Amino acid sequence: MKYCSRPWTHMYVGPDGVVKNCSWIKFPEGNLGNLVDSSVEELWNGDMIKNIRDSIEDGSYKYCDEESCPLLGNDSLPDLSSEELKNAVKKDSLNNFPIEFNMAYDYVCNHACPTCRDTVFKSDKVYTNKIDKIENELLPYLDNAILIMASGNGDLFSSKSMLNMLGAAQPKNKDCVILLETNGALIESKWDKIKHLEDYQIHAVVTPNSYEEETYTLLTGGIASYQTTMDSLKFLAKLRLENKVSKIKLNMVVQDTNFREIPSFVDRSINEFNADIVQLKPVLRWWRLSEDDADYNRRNVRSPLHPSHKEFIDVINDPICKNPKVYHWNGENFEN
Repeated sequence: MKYCSRPWTHMYVGPDGVVKNCSWIKFPEGNLGNLVDSSVEELWNGDMIKNIRDSIEDGSYKYCDEESCPLLGNDSLPDLSSEELKNAVKKDSLNNFPIEFNMAYDYVCNHACPTCRDTVFKSDKVYTNKIDKIENELLPYLDNAILIMASGNGDLFSSKSMLNMLGAAQPKNKDCVILLETNGALIESKWDKIKHLEDYQIHAVVTPNSYEEETYTLLTGGIASYQTTMDSLKFLAKLRLENKVSKIKLNMVVQDTNFREIPSFVDRSINEFNADIVQLKPVLRWWRLSEDDADYNRRNVRSPLHPSHKEFIDVINDPICKNPKVYHWNGENFEN
């Protein structure tokens, strides 16, 4: 039986304090509650998390979103016998609190990517008060973390809260993985604020989406940060050579405007920017695209109904896309 440990180890905190045990759990049925109104302890021991754990043990995975989860999409979860599953659950149940945190609670970003939002997000006092409450609730647990992820719904280096949190974090376990998720534009200018994290296992996950300036600017919502992003990627590549960063993942959200650039994106990511992994991610019905079917369908070249789908298949079957460093998010094998 397939086994996922996340319901016993992992906590995802999204905008407005909405908590799930994983970002790939269905919304809203998989929500555990809200960290603005509840504590980590209350949510970690609530009825909903117990239901999700039961769905892993019975193999139904009924709360999981297979379209967005790369573990299910790539069939990469470990396959355990009944006895092995029982032992894995027993071991992971020893965690009285989460030890993996996906801190995606701040929506602040310096870009306005059209797959995500219509304008650059601006906070107000009510929003800031929520962010402060969430930050204060999470910070005491980070000392015992083995994984800290920031930030999946905004930009890490644009977020005062995220930088404060990571600036204060000093996990006891030096093997703790610190996953930094960003669009890349501010890496070099803000790195000193988190430089102490070089003592841990930094995984930098950067989503430039394109290395062509015109396409890049279109996909940032018109924000002209191309050169600072390219400079930051070179800076990050240097840190990787110096082993101050343990891993670099460079992402492209594949869509109608950039799919023809996939081969060159893969090539530059590996050979110029020292990427360990190049992730080709699908457009998903998240944020603004969840409410705009026409725009989603226009962007989703992976769909056989898209007018450019056949051309997309030719591109995705370029030999460079078979490079072992290329990770196809949904595990698709598109045939010509």
